[in-house]
Amino acid sequence: METILKPLLKGVLIIILTFAVFILLKNIFAQVGGMPQSFKDAYPESYFIRTGTFYPAIILLMVMIFIHLLLNYICLQKTIPNRNCLKGLLYGTAFGILWFIGFLELVFTYHSDFFRHASSGVRDLLSLIVFGILAGMFFTTKTPSIEKHRETVGVMLYTSIFFAVFHGAQYYLTFTAIKQQVDDPSIVFWLLGTGAWIGLMYYGLSPKKKNIPKKILFFACNTFGINWFLYTSFYHLFLDIPVLDLLIRCGFDIAGIFLGLLLYEYARAKSRAMA
Repeated sequence: METILKPLLKGVLIIILTFAVFILLKNIFAQVGGMPQSFKDAYPESYFIRTGTFYPAIILLMVMIFIHLLLNYICLQKTIPNRNCLKGLLYGTAFGILWFIGFLELVFTYHSDFFRHASSGVRDLLSLIVFGILAGMFFTTKTPSIEKHRETVGVMLYTSIFFAVFHGAQYYLTFTAIKQQVDDPSIVFWLLGTGAWIGLMYYGLSPKKKNIPKKILFFACNTFGINWFLYTSFYHLFLDIPVLDLLIRCGFDIAGIFLGLLLYEYARAKSRAMA
């Protein structure tokens, strides 16, 4: 019983402290966040806002995100490169930057206010950095420094291209009430940059599995995919956006990352066999 209670209390403490930091930063950045005007014009207020359950819903969603992140850190921390004290910082920063980049889509694709969404991204980035540091302090086991293969540029190239193609394709299938398409260089830049960052996350956060397809599936569907879907689910808390659209959107992204990583690992294995 004691062996279960101790890590459980540590996890609860991490979530409470991260929440406290998030609320503090929210007050510092004041009125940021929310949805672009184009979304507000296309979709009515969500069920949660209409019924006054928005804050309980957003707290529940954030708790789900923190639990998923923490369980993944415990699973992955032995394979994260760097010294023990920096593993949590690297982990939290990786997801924090992913979220920051995610906010910029609202600027480049939906032409919303840059400062408003960039401030939201900074708020979440700092909160997830604190989360990562705390997770590293409480849940990192002492292991030798892991040496990853030095092919970051290769993996980033594959994931940037496939994420751009698949995420760009879903623009024509989801959120049909809003005009969205890849018709501007800034959108292409965002697509390629987001995919490249996800590839860099795979380099640093991929699990230690000998079976390459299973390794890729774990990262694409779990480490990246579930977190990306939970992040995207914030849309549904603000507006009555169809959940099916969110599932299609994230499904395309996961498929693109999976295929990109699969081709990358295949090309890497073939190159090593020929060397």
